Amino acid sequence: MNQIVNRRNAKETLDAYTRAVRPTPQLIAGLCDAFAQMMADDFEGPVTLALPIGLRVVREPIRARRA
Repeated sequence: MNQIVNRRNAKETLDAYTRAVRPTPQLIAGLCDAFAQMMADDFEGPVTLALPIGLRVVREPIRARRA
C-alpha cells in the first residue's frame, strides 16, 4: 500500500511541476523528494539524488508502513 501512496504523491508533484509556468525551488525540491522516496521504497534501499544547483536528497525506504 505504501508504494501506491508514494506513486500518487510523485504523480501529483510531477503534475504540479509540469503545470507551473516557472517552476519554483519548492516545486523542484518536492519533485525530487517524492521521486527519491518512491524509488527508495520500490527498490528497498537508500537513494541519493543530487542536482547541480546544490540540492541533495537522500531517502531511505519506509519499512514501518509495510505489512
